[in-house]
Amino acid sequence: MTQVPTPCLRADRITTGRLAGLLPRNLAHWRLLGTGFLAALLVTTPAASRGTPSFGGLVVNDDGRSPLAGAQVSINGQKARSNGRGQFKLTADLGKVIDVRIEQDGYYPARHVFSVAELPFSHGRYVIPSVPMVERKPGRVLFVFGGDVMLGRRFESPAFGEAPAVRADHRLEDIKRLLEPISWELTNADYTSVNLETVVSRSPKETPPTKSVVFYSPPELLDALKWAGVDHVALGNNHIFDYLAGGISDTLAELNRVGLAWSGAGRSETEAMKPHSVELNGHSYAFHGFVGWKGTATPHQAAEGEKGGAALANEKAISGVLDAVQSSGHVAIIQFHDGTEYSDLPTDRVKHNNDHALAHGAALVINHHPHVAQGFALNNGRLVAHSIGNLLFDQDFYETQMSMVLKVWMDGSKFYRAEIVPIHIRNYQPAPALGSLRSGLLERVARLSAPNGVSVERVAGHGVIWARPTVHASLPEQGLKVRKLESPGGGRDLWLRGDFESVFSGLEPERSWQADNGAMSLQWGGDRAGYALSISPRSSDQPLMVTQKTFLRNYAPGKLALSARAEPGCRSTLTAQVQFRGEKRSGEAIARDSDWMAAGSQMLPPARWSTISIALPRNGDQAKGFRIRLVREAQGICERPLMLDDIRILQSD
Repeated sequence: MTQVPTPCLRADRITTGRLAGLLPRNLAHWRLLGTGFLAALLVTTPAASRGTPSFGGLVVNDDGRSPLAGAQVSINGQKARSNGRGQFKLTADLGKVIDVRIEQDGYYPARHVFSVAELPFSHGRYVIPSVPMVERKPGRVLFVFGGDVMLGRRFESPAFGEAPAVRADHRLEDIKRLLEPISWELTNADYTSVNLETVVSRSPKETPPTKSVVFYSPPELLDALKWAGVDHVALGNNHIFDYLAGGISDTLAELNRVGLAWSGAGRSETEAMKPHSVELNGHSYAFHGFVGWKGTATPHQAAEGEKGGAALANEKAISGVLDAVQSSGHVAIIQFHDGTEYSDLPTDRVKHNNDHALAHGAALVINHHPHVAQGFALNNGRLVAHSIGNLLFDQDFYETQMSMVLKVWMDGSKFYRAEIVPIHIRNYQPAPALGSLRSGLLERVARLSAPNGVSVERVAGHGVIWARPTVHASLPEQGLKVRKLESPGGGRDLWLRGDFESVFSGLEPERSWQADNGAMSLQWGGDRAGYALSISPRSSDQPLMVTQKTFLRNYAPGKLALSARAEPGCRSTLTAQVQFRGEKRSGEAIARDSDWMAAGSQMLPPARWSTISIALPRNGDQAKGFRIRLVREAQGICERPLMLDDIRILQSD
């Protein structure tokens, strides 16, 4: 693994715009921070960044009004207490990330993770965004929800000659390693549920003869989920019956073995329609899940009579389950599995089933299946999540690797607050998303929620949805140093990870790139005082190429452009190339992918960072996706690496 030098951020990195972003919006927060805060921002010397760095910030109640004294703040393992004004200061070594954890008696613990390059630095101190904490109250419950989970296919048999993420002889150890970066979020809840979209079996037998995509995962997956803090799994989905009656029986036996609660499927329709009940902080909750369609395989995936499968969502089934839950005095939490994969919006059927469940008393509705994050809605104060994306899944589409863990606080049957924890599924491992990918996820969710009248507020590293936004004071501006996601020409970034700051799980490059005639690594010292992708040539007299492994799938009509920063190492020409994915038509084979097409070139001087800006061609609007390749052709022998940073693939009208 590449050794990364201790980062050193300079005072002149704080621009006027960034400074304005740090300043509180109201007088109360000026008083909390004190006059020394502004002085620390304005008076800095380069020498202040040497040695063990210092961190400072503010802890407040989640009403945004009250400082919390005596909170224990931990940053990368070093601890301090907040003072009477909620302020804290401590020194800690820099790691790959800045992991901030806060605990206070009478409050739920909080965790926010940042890249070093995100945090403003001044007067020898990194400024942590203000962290609000949610008060524990009688009857209040924190639920945590994760998205789709499976452990098959590419986990043990990856493409492109990659090393497997899970080794057959070290399964439990490797699955725990994959879940460890998000285990804090899953564990620090009153109750945690995920969508188990797979059969679990050591030796599954028969499969439906007409179903082409089937999943099964080893039983060690369930042991690892239990270890990571999961309490319940939703089974009402389109893969729980992939291995027919034997597969579902194996799955339920393994769930019962490890002590994970379940609902949403069964060995008969009666068992599939039975909710799971749990008592939490003085309230009785009933969890249930439904799949939205039967499927076209024979036999189909829905439970019917004595046939096993997933609980099928229709008006009669939904109202029957919820009316019984209501009469028993339970609070109903429903998880649906339906919709269009990789889409922005819920389908009409999803919205109809959601509304029908709410009309029959559901207090909270969570949707799965699209494999990407969608927006939120509030229906008479009750929260609906349209899709929370993947949690532990092997899909290599870039769009599916940007996801969330959802925290929901309920006061009995009443929704109080939700918190979106952005997740980056990097090299098959879910971890807190950082930098531009975090901002892109929150921007996407906010954009898709706004038409439903739901506001997503940026709070430290997360997004927050309030039940009643007007009763909360404005929190200080967060001031994270994240590059703008919009280009000067108004384009929206489709790539969202080109700043290379999302390195929670290690410094090995993402599996999303491959290098020809080169070896890749992540290096500190990028263009904007952060990480950059370094590609070192194996042969100094041959072109150096770096290529996206898979295609960007979801893009709309309009103009496309590549923007990046590059330090070529030697005087070089950098050429951008594009390849389009062949269109797949119903009943036909996938058409041949296009040849690589040159989009444009730029001559780059050596030993300094330069901006690349190249318009990308379109292949009509019928292609299923596209990917890019960058080619460095040096003028003469070049043994120095190519450095890339802030890569953006921009789409505009």
